[in-house]
Amino acid sequence: PGAAGAATAALDELERLARTQGPSGLRDLLT
Repeated sequence: PGAAGAATAALDELERLARTQGPSGLRDLLT
């Protein structure tokens, strides 16, 4: 469950960043 929990937490964090920064902020993270 540790790895799955970490992956879920990472996805939640990405979602939160996408909401707060918008698509341009998310694109900056991915590149």
